[in-house]
Amino acid sequence: MGRIELRIEMLILKTILSIAIVIMLYYLIFGISFHINKLLLFVAIMIVYSVVGYFIIPRPDYSNVGWLGGLINNPFRISDNINRMLVFILIILMPGRMISTTVLSWIDLFKKE
Repeated sequence: MGRIELRIEMLILKTILSIAIVIMLYYLIFGISFHINKLLLFVAIMIVYSVVGYFIIPRPDYSNVGWLGGLINNPFRISDNINRMLVFILIILMPGRMISTTVLSWIDLFKKE
């Protein structure tokens, strides 16, 4: 019984964080103004972003991101540039993956009940 309660508490925490991310992204893209056209465009963008974040998971080789943990480029390899780009893409897609997994977790929770 305690495990289910812990799962629901984590899901509520993820939901609050996901809502904060969505509000912050809306504010960064459109500012304070609110129009229905902008809202529909934002919803479409967030759906695409969440789907891409859920299905595309870059797997960089962290042992090959350059010298000093990626701070300095290794001029003798091109693969460290690719791995740094994969790390960047992973960081950019993380909020979308969190939003999509939160929505799917709520759907899964309501299916079980």
